[in-house]
Amino acid sequence: MATQNFDVIVLGNDFAGLVAATLCASRGLRVLLAETDKQLDTYQLGNESLPVAPFILSGLESPGVARVMNELHFQHLFKRRLELIERGCQLLAPGMRLEADPDRERFARAYRRETGKDDNWLLAADEAIASLPALLELDACMPPTGFWERREIGKIIARCHSDAQAWLEREHDAQSELILLLATLGAAGSDSASSLTKARALAHTRQGAARIQGDWKTWRGIFLDKFKSHNGELRRVDAQELSTGWSKVTGLKCVDDAFTCDYLIASMPADELMALVGKKPPKQLVELAKGAVPSAYRYTLNLIMQMGGLPEGMAPLAFSILDPAAPMTGGNFAILSQRPAAQGGRVVLTMQGLIAADADGDPLPGAINEELLAHARQIMPFLDKHLQDWDSPHALPHSSASRSLTEALAPSPVWHCPKDETLGLMALPYAAGLKQMCLAGAQTLPELGLEGQLIAGWSAAKLACAGIGKRKPSSRPSVLADAR
Repeated sequence: MATQNFDVIVLGNDFAGLVAATLCASRGLRVLLAETDKQLDTYQLGNESLPVAPFILSGLESPGVARVMNELHFQHLFKRRLELIERGCQLLAPGMRLEADPDRERFARAYRRETGKDDNWLLAADEAIASLPALLELDACMPPTGFWERREIGKIIARCHSDAQAWLEREHDAQSELILLLATLGAAGSDSASSLTKARALAHTRQGAARIQGDWKTWRGIFLDKFKSHNGELRRVDAQELSTGWSKVTGLKCVDDAFTCDYLIASMPADELMALVGKKPPKQLVELAKGAVPSAYRYTLNLIMQMGGLPEGMAPLAFSILDPAAPMTGGNFAILSQRPAAQGGRVVLTMQGLIAADADGDPLPGAINEELLAHARQIMPFLDKHLQDWDSPHALPHSSASRSLTEALAPSPVWHCPKDETLGLMALPYAAGLKQMCLAGAQTLPELGLEGQLIAGWSAAKLACAGIGKRKPSSRPSVLADAR
């Protein structure tokens, strides 16, 4: 079994790892992206391609996103592939269907029409996060990794939190609070109580979402194409353990292969990483694994239906609550995302609800398929007349149609982590108790959703490049070398 050497190994399947691998490869490092499982973004049911999860691409103008897009020169590529959803996201609740329009006047009119009230509180969320771009533009890791980064971030973050908290405490009615809850659950994908996260989620909901044809599969493919164009190597591995020496990661041992590296980025949950570091994992990693627990699980249900079953004027993306006084789990809250089906005149409606977690962080049993179907019937009274088929990637096949997915996939967790002292947001640090390694994934900045994974990937790439730079000079020949 030959041992291969890489500058950086990125281990795991979280999207932050793919971002970090692509950035490191584009900077001239030899990178191995070692996926531990086959990454499934879509699956086939008959002749229909169904998503494993809805794809919500919002906040593209954020500096945390733009920094990655600009470095990888994705600007023109995105202009060709991005499709702006013409109608804004709809927020649905009993007796309310509110269009989250980015235009302030149109949004105010829509709110007045739905509630009979004038309320500028929701519009003021934009001003409440006005200081946030300056934070995201810093050339610093989030969460911070050293004294200087903590100092620079600390200068700005306190203002961000105080502005958002002052906005949240302003007088507003229960209907506005419900709209804020819908935006937070939908756009941030979090149960966060942070005023800053709530204000940001509301602002992003109003700014609107974009769609990439193919959703998650195409989104990942864009990064993989760039990664491979810089000679990055992608492998699916059966990881056994990390190679270590003197409290430092030196490589990765797999069932069929062995790799050495100068730096390793673990893009996976902390408890999965613990299983790869031997019988005595670092105390810091043990504490990280204990601190990150699922507060709920995201569950996807795909409906294939005739377009006549959709209510008139229903937007391509909607966040919906049936009973504001009840828990948001068990089908009470749902994200609804629609796209054309393969057969004309039909549409694929992807619903994503929440499953409650028990005290140990495991999903509680329940009839989530039936509960989400009941939710859909409340919104679409004529659903049963137009429903052609339905299926969930997290359950055994329901339909008689052939399905490419033979086993049920585990629903994705909604992570709840300790607050970072500097950020004041839920976050796991990058350091995990071993030198020349960092942890970066969905647990790093769970309150920031997809944007959080892009920030975590950029930060991990920065740490990897700095760690390698301290150990050895670049192996790439310089174009300025003396040509005698």
